[in-house]
Amino acid sequence: MAPCVPKTFTAGQNPLIVFEGALEINNITPPKGRSFLFRVTFHVNHPRLKAIAATGKKPPLHFHPYQAEFFKVISGKVTVEVEGAERVLSAESGEVSIEPGPYHRLWPTPGSEENLIFDLSASEAPDVPLIVDQSFFENWYGYQNDVLLNGEKLDIIQVMNMFDAGDSYLALFPRWLPFGRALAQLTGIVIGRWFGSLLGYKPFHPEWTTDWLGACDKMEQSIFYKRFADRRAQDVARKRFVDSSSSSKSD
Repeated sequence: MAPCVPKTFTAGQNPLIVFEGALEINNITPPKGRSFLFRVTFHVNHPRLKAIAATGKKPPLHFHPYQAEFFKVISGKVTVEVEGAERVLSAESGEVSIEPGPYHRLWPTPGSEENLIFDLSASEAPDVPLIVDQSFFENWYGYQNDVLLNGEKLDIIQVMNMFDAGDSYLALFPRWLPFGRALAQLTGIVIGRWFGSLLGYKPFHPEWTTDWLGACDKMEQSIFYKRFADRRAQDVARKRFVDSSSSSKSD
């Protein structure tokens, strides 16, 4: 295992398009009290999504200690699992919220042929520097995209590292275990932030982060992440990709 090295440059892309067009994420100005607002489109009949659905694998079960998440389906159907209970949401469901704490995950409802379009947002957390926001999702999707398109496997340290910087922690222990969430959060901090950062894992990458200076501001508030807050890194990364593209065309 080793820290990821981005193979794509998507900073500033809106909509963000990943998985060869299977998934689109439009960044929209959020309303007051929300840290971000995305309109997410899953092209359910895209070969990439069909291949993922065929495996039966679901997104990682996780929780947010400090923020509430909000979902509002525009079209299609999405299955949301909260504390082990599954619920299918459609446009008739209205906006649904998940308060801080519960284990949850969501995925396009199997068998639905209509493209899934939904709005995704989260509450603000003024006193918490590392939260679920645009930068978190840009890096999480950017990392998944590189892994999928290059036939690689997710690195658990990289996942925990990115999740820790986005108020997100893997549900490592059963729901009924006393202090299970506290243990899961501590594990995510120790492995993702402390151990991961020492090995060179970083939560935000200039190649994927639109608000790179804002990401640097957040990393500078952590003694573990602040060494990655290089404000010139995005210009260097952009030049690297431009030079690489020019070289490929000339060849």
